[in-house]
Amino acid sequence: MLLSFLSADTSNYGYLIQLNFMIQRALIIKSWLDKGFNLVMERSHLEDVIFINFMLSSEYISKAQHDSYINLWNSVNELLPEPDVIVFIDYSVEHSLTHLDDDEKHGVRPKEFPNEEMKIKWIKGWHAEYQHFTDNLPKHLRQRVMICNHPSEIDTFSDRVIQKAMMLRR
Repeated sequence: MLLSFLSADTSNYGYLIQLNFMIQRALIIKSWLDKGFNLVMERSHLEDVIFINFMLSSEYISKAQHDSYINLWNSVNELLPEPDVIVFIDYSVEHSLTHLDDDEKHGVRPKEFPNEEMKIKWIKGWHAEYQHFTDNLPKHLRQRVMICNHPSEIDTFSDRVIQKAMMLRR
C-alpha cells in the first residue's frame, strides 16, 4: 500500500515512507541478528541512501528533509553491522524496464507507477544512484561487492554468490 503513495504523491509521502522503510529494515536486521540468524536480504541498510538521494535529485523532497534523513541514517547505521557480501544485479535500464513490464503484465507484481514516463524516470534515476553508490563505496566495502552485469550470466553468478555465502558461514 505504501508503494502506491510513494510513486503517486512522492512530494507529500516520499520522505516519510523512506524513513519508515529505513527504520523497518534496521529493526528487522537488528532483531534477526540478535537472535543468531544469518541474513540474506534484497537490500542492505547501506543502500537506503540511494532512494533518498534520488528523491532529492528529482526534487521530490527538500534539502532539509534529505539532511534530516541522512543524519538519522548515520545514527542507525552505527547500530548495524556492515554486510559481509554486497551483491548487485547491474542490468541495463532497458532490461530492467522490459522485465518490470513483463512482471506487471503477468501479475507477478502490481503496477507501482502511475504512468510509463514516471516508471522510466525512476528506473533510470535508481540505476544512476546505484552506479554512484557502488563507485563511491569505501575500499573495504568495494572488496565485498559481487556484480552480475548480464542476464545470461545469472546462473553462474548465483552459484558464485552461494559459494561465497557458504564459505562465510564456516
